[in-house]
Amino acid sequence: MNDIALVWDNANGRADFAMANGDLVMDPGLLTSVIISLFCDRLADPSDVIPDGGDDRRGWWPDDPLDLNGSKLWLYRRVLQVDDTLRKVEAAARAALAWMIADGVAESVTPTATFPSLGRINLVIAIRQSTASHAFDGAWSKASILPTASAVSAYDPGLFSADFSWDFA
Repeated sequence: MNDIALVWDNANGRADFAMANGDLVMDPGLLTSVIISLFCDRLADPSDVIPDGGDDRRGWWPDDPLDLNGSKLWLYRRVLQVDDTLRKVEAAARAALAWMIADGVAESVTPTATFPSLGRINLVIAIRQSTASHAFDGAWSKASILPTASAVSAYDPGLFSADFSWDFA
């Protein structure tokens, strides 16, 4: 199944449609699903601290409270640059991509967050292909088709990796 391809712009910390020769590019792989899962705003819990101090918990209006989409990465836009923040960002990414394991797309999802510079966060997502199901083999075989930060490792075709950076302070 193809999606309209999204590409991540590390310099500006946002996604955009991939274009080639004036046309939209299609993504037969995993990158667009990862971008949507990570960077669409998941509904915050009532106990979550909203970054701007307001009461807008965001989220997607048709979300089922038992099956939420997106991630809570947006909650960490204005936080201290401390190790606890890195752990929270990794946990938010892991929760946002948990569907990949539940649906048999991946065997494991490993997010690693770092602070490459003051006010900037980097998140690397490593996704290990599921050996239990071959339903998504097509997505895995085409995962490196887009000219982006994503790639299927040449030495390990069952490992997909994507690298995202954005300003958070």
